[in-house]
Amino acid sequence: MKKIIFLGTFLLASTVMFAQDMTAAAERAEKRTQAMASSLQLTADQKVQVKQLLTGIEMKLEAASDEPEFTAEQRAEQIQGNKDAEMRLLKEILNEDQYARHEQSLKPTRKVGTESKSTLIKQKATN
Repeated sequence: MKKIIFLGTFLLASTVMFAQDMTAAAERAEKRTQAMASSLQLTADQKVQVKQLLTGIEMKLEAASDEPEFTAEQRAEQIQGNKDAEMRLLKEILNEDQYARHEQSLKPTRKVGTESKSTLIKQKATN
């Protein structure tokens, strides 16, 4: 009897956690869609397509980050593969100007002379 109660509790908790992950992924996708809609002047049809795409990508990214079997390298490969797929599919949804502006927005805006956090940490470790 205790095993059944434990199993039921475990299944309920797992379902709740999965639903929370889906909600979080959908919320991130919604925020990203709104930001892109604003910066790229997306049409209503494009907004729907972008939201569907980003929701799927966010769910896949969430699953990759939660997968206990993955090594850090496998996780990084999964994430990069999802990002590549996102860009490939966005190219089909956006027009040329929108896609170019989106690509430009993804480029780092680091000023000359500033260094990344990892570079600063490495320098500190060697000193």
